[in-house]
Parts: sequence; C-alpha cells; structure tokens
Amino acid sequence: MKKIIIISLTLFFSSFVFSQHKSTNAKHLNVNWHKVGWFLEANGGMRLLGKTSEQADMKPGLSLTGGVGYFINEQFGVRGRLDYQGFNTETVNSSNSSYSIGLSAEALLRTLNAFGGVKNRAFEVVAHGGIGGNSLINPELRDYVRNDLGKEFEDGGFKGTDDMFHIVIGATPEYHFNSKLSLNLDISHFIQFGQHRTYDVFSKELADGPTGVFVTSLGLTVRL
Repeated sequence: MKKIIIISLTLFFSSFVFSQHKSTNAKHLNVNWHKVGWFLEANGGMRLLGKTSEQADMKPGLSLTGGVGYFINEQFGVRGRLDYQGFNTETVNSSNSSYSIGLSAEALLRTLNAFGGVKNRAFEVVAHGGIGGNSLINPELRDYVRNDLGKEFEDGGFKGTDDMFHIVIGATPEYHFNSKLSLNLDISHFIQFGQHRTYDVFSKELADGPTGVFVTSLGLTVRL
C-alpha cells in the first residue's frame, strides 16, 4: 500500500515539474483551453486506507467519481462531486463488503495559471478542497438486523447507514488534448468525522476520532 501511495505522489510531482517545461512548447495547441464555464468529469481508480480492527485486513477497493463544475475565471472555480468507494475486509473466519456514497462541494484553483500567468499549456495542475458528507452502507449488516434479528434501525439520518462528515483535499494534474477534452490524474484525501464503527463492522469495534481514506484515479475532463 505504501508503494502505491509513493508511486501516485511521484506521478503527481513529476507531472507538475514537467508541466513547467512543457508550457514553453505548448504553442502548437493554439486553443483557449483555459476558458471559463461549465465542465464535466468522470474518474475511476482505487481507494486506499480506511480504519479496521486489529484482527481485520483490508485491500484496496474500487473508487468511482463523477463531477460537474464551473470556472468563474481562468484561475478559480467550484465543483460538486459524487464519490463511490468500495471496502472489502477479511478476518481469519470471515469476509465482509461495504461501500460508501459521498457528496462534496469544492473550490478549485488552476495553480499554473494562478502563479505562472494565463497562457496555452499542455498541462495544468488543479488544486481542490472542500467539505461534504458520506454514508457507509453494509448490506450484510442491514439484512442481518432486519431479517435475522427482526429489528429496525433507529439511527438518525439515513436508516441503517453510518453517516459521516468529511473534508476533502487534493490535486489533479491534467493533460489537455484540445480545448474540450483533458486527461486527468486525481489524488484526493478524505478526512472523515463521525464514523461509528470500523469497516469490519461485525467486529463491533468503534472508530474513535477522525478516520480517512486516500483515493487515486484516472479520468477525463470535458469542457462544455
């Protein structure tokens, strides 16, 4: 897992440094890719980290992200994002699967435009940060409580889910094919507050304090 994180961070910083060199050779683009306005994003990748009990092990899981945003000017924008993250835990005697659905509102900054001037570049690095909420859903636990125990959930929010508040921060290096389409590598870290149990919920261990997950994904950005 540590190797995966190191590789992701290396790709991020390498793209940032390379973009400085590439910007001087980007005149062939001849497009106003940094225009203001609406854009759509879709990404797929993997989720890392996540709190478990000592007796459980959790491998990387699937991560899917969709977003819609608006750039107010050539440097600043806003975005709403929807995230899916999968969690698969294993103990000596059992395995269990769950997933979370999250919504976030973020502020965006095109760092090269902000600090290096607005110009045609083949690369950009978008820094992002915001807040949101997510719900952890464990179908096996929900069925066990309702069908085997014959009970109903009495928790607040969405019934039968572990609801949390989160802060998300990250960076997205982008390579621009043209004024409409870009390839992006997103790196995001979610700091979660209010998680009740660890991801191996049947261990019945409480998740004390803030928890977090790390997401790296590849996707496309389409400017409308």
